[in-house]
Amino acid sequence: MTPPVRLGLIGAGYWGRICLRNMIAMAPAAVVTAVASRNAETARIVPDGCRLFADWADLLDSGLCDAVVISTVVETHVPIAMAALQRGLAVFVEKPLCFDPVDARAFRTVAVDAGLPVVIDHIHLFNPPFRHLLEWADRLGPITSIQSAAGKPGLPHPDIPVLWDWGAHDVAMCVRLLRRAPDHVAAQVLARPSIDGGVGEIVGLKLKFGATDVSVTLGSLPVRKREMTVMCRDGVLLYDDVAEHKLRLNGEPLPHAMKSPLALALEEFRQQVAAGAGLDREALDLGVTVVEVLAQAQKSLIDTISR
Repeated sequence: MTPPVRLGLIGAGYWGRICLRNMIAMAPAAVVTAVASRNAETARIVPDGCRLFADWADLLDSGLCDAVVISTVVETHVPIAMAALQRGLAVFVEKPLCFDPVDARAFRTVAVDAGLPVVIDHIHLFNPPFRHLLEWADRLGPITSIQSAAGKPGLPHPDIPVLWDWGAHDVAMCVRLLRRAPDHVAAQVLARPSIDGGVGEIVGLKLKFGATDVSVTLGSLPVRKREMTVMCRDGVLLYDDVAEHKLRLNGEPLPHAMKSPLALALEEFRQQVAAGAGLDREALDLGVTVVEVLAQAQKSLIDTISR
């Protein structure tokens, strides 16, 4: 029998704990052997036999893992992931990869040299209804325009700007749909609604891919929303991750597989590691492109505010 893939987790905050539950559920094909966390509560949720580390570098040097899942603050993604690759460990890292395109390109260089599996968890790219949308978009002819909205009531994330928190998904989906980086990127603050405890932010993001225009609204919306309307020559596709029917064509529901996108992303990562697969360069390049596009958008947003 093929031995289980030994997985380590670095970071056990809100999303890290969700990752951990999904990683534990992968047994016996994978086993969580190590977790790096400084939260004393983490000891209560790790599986039996899992070793705890306060320092992520000690986990990487422990020899206990074949691959690591990185769920830390964005600023630490690249240094941790680079160190893991340089120690021969495959890497699964939360989105966005980083905030700086220079760091993203440096990471790509290290990843190409290592030749190991790297997954950047733009979660909607793993969602079965979105993957089905990709297939339908190919059938329905050229995409003429895309409109998207994503957000929820409440204040923005204290550590991640709205563009990077919500927009990373939309940019990743659009780049995947249109198979290229945009020619033009612009962003502006549309509103700053008053919210209990502070001020929200709604941002508009505009992308242009040749003749295809993309308009995205992000941030402190009145209701939770994650929807994308893809207008093609021969039909209109709606991806609505909040609705019961998550994919529609011309208003009619389309059947699709039902599986947790995070579980699917982690399982595909495990399979790559178990098979000794190499680097998926296309997926890596997409992750770097997302950082480059959002950095351009952030710069235009800053310029708009300063004028």
